Amino acid sequence: MAYRSNFKHAVKFIAFFDEGMSYFWNVFCMLEICKGLKRGFDGFF
Repeated sequence: MAYRSNFKHAVKFIAFFDEGMSYFWNVFCMLEICKGLKRGFDGFF
């Protein structure tokens, strides 16, 4: 019984961690894109 609740907890943690990581990657990619655009505009003007 305890093992099962631990397993459920682990699954919940992994799902939460996965969501957090994808959020982090989205923010990171947005920042990189913004940096790239800014650099592109600086070179353009």
